[in-house]
Amino acid sequence: MSADDSLKPSVAFVGAFNTSASAIRGGQISACDALLRSPLAAAYRFHLIDSTQESVPPPPLRRRAARAGRRVAHFAARMLMRRDEIALIFTSDGFGFLEKGVMVLVARLCGRRVVLAPRSGILVDDYRRGPLWRACIRAVLRAADVVVCQSAGWRETFAGWGVPRERLEVIPNWIDARPFAAIEPPAVRPERPLRALFLGHVEVAKGIHDLIDALAELGDKARISLVVAGSGGALEPARLQAAARGVADQVRFAGWVDEAGRLAELAAADVLVLPSYREGLPNAVLEAMAAARPSIATRVGGIPDLVEQGVTGLLYEAGDIQSLAGCLLELSTHRERVAAMGSRARERALSQHNVAAGAGAMMRALSGR
Repeated sequence: MSADDSLKPSVAFVGAFNTSASAIRGGQISACDALLRSPLAAAYRFHLIDSTQESVPPPPLRRRAARAGRRVAHFAARMLMRRDEIALIFTSDGFGFLEKGVMVLVARLCGRRVVLAPRSGILVDDYRRGPLWRACIRAVLRAADVVVCQSAGWRETFAGWGVPRERLEVIPNWIDARPFAAIEPPAVRPERPLRALFLGHVEVAKGIHDLIDALAELGDKARISLVVAGSGGALEPARLQAAARGVADQVRFAGWVDEAGRLAELAAADVLVLPSYREGLPNAVLEAMAAARPSIATRVGGIPDLVEQGVTGLLYEAGDIQSLAGCLLELSTHRERVAAMGSRARERALSQHNVAAGAGAMMRALSGR
């Protein structure tokens, strides 16, 4: 460590950093990786504590608990020995939130500044589980100096849970948009089927079954091909459903794709479809926007802050299969709208969700200035 580095504030950075091919890559790992390559890394000394999810579905609870215990012990030791002045903690939901919650409380007891960044829409379901979960979530959120909100909607949600508004900072997700911005806009070619892309974990809560049902509901009304890029517990049931509903020839299950695969699938697609029931502020939508692809998505979490109805994509209520089918039919019929909405989506992603903007906002949260 150089003399200059020793003068920088030290930050215990808890997040997802495993970018190997075997890692489960999601929005959190993309956000953390982007911060490490941003100007933020030049202003602080980061000590990384990696909590990357190992697999989907997660490994057995005993293994998860053992690894979480080691991380918490390591984090607590650094706080007690005053090695870090600030704790920056990214968290998901469920068991992961409980682990990160202990870290938040330890850091506060040691007098450290805490910036907490919740990144999962499923936290809402945790809050509704019962009084013990509500008390736990409230205690953790209230203990943080700053709670990073992925959208204005999340700020209202957390405020409704009793978190002081002065501690709630809206910092929309950021991405390194350069690889996606290099993708050519979708061509207006009405003679071929509309190419729709589902990109993410293939789980019931992501609405994959709704999407296949909507495709089947359309029948001969629209020519649509669907690529499902991802893996998860609902993958095999979705294959069986596609066959049972008579749309197997319209659906390609690509499995989990790496970074190059994501770029290739977006380049081949016309539109992203995200029929999810719970979301934070999904990176998949941001990546599609940067690639000049509009989205058909549900009005959940921070999605309405990204997708403006009729401007950068189409929105519908989660679970409304008829409305989802209608959105697919509309874009299949009016291909010129796909290109126009995609162009506006790219402009918005590049101007409002770039890494520099995210890093600058996070720097203010860390410094308190």
